[in-house]
Order: sequence, then structure tokens, then C-alpha cells
Amino acid sequence: DVLGGEHGTRAQMAVRFSLANQDIGAVVVGMAEPAHLEEAVAAAARGPLPASALAELRALYGENFHLAG
Repeated sequence: DVLGGEHGTRAQMAVRFSLANQDIGAVVVGMAEPAHLEEAVAAAARGPLPASALAELRALYGENFHLAG
């Protein structure tokens, strides 16, 4: 939720988060229907999450996932 929808759907952000981690060599995406494949391909086409989004996630980790409000 902290990233909003700017970086894709939650599933797309998960793929893009994985693509941003150089320690991950492959991303295995489960699919139950063709739309899941389309979503994964769209995420890969957008590439890794940008540094600004990763910084927002690191800040959230630092707060032990506590969201204000």
C-alpha cells in the first residue's frame, strides 16, 4: 500500500521488486489463468522498481512495517 498504484499492481510490484535485487537469479511466478501471465510479462517489461520505490520500502522495513495513521 505504501507505494500506491504508480508501479503497477501488487503482483507486478512483487515481480519488479525481485528484478531489482541482483542477488535473485530467477523469479518464479505462479499462474492460474492467462491474465496472470500477461500481468507478469507487463511487470517484466517495466523493469525493476526504481530506487525511490525501494527506498520507501526500506524505510517501511526500518519501522518494522508500522504504517502511520
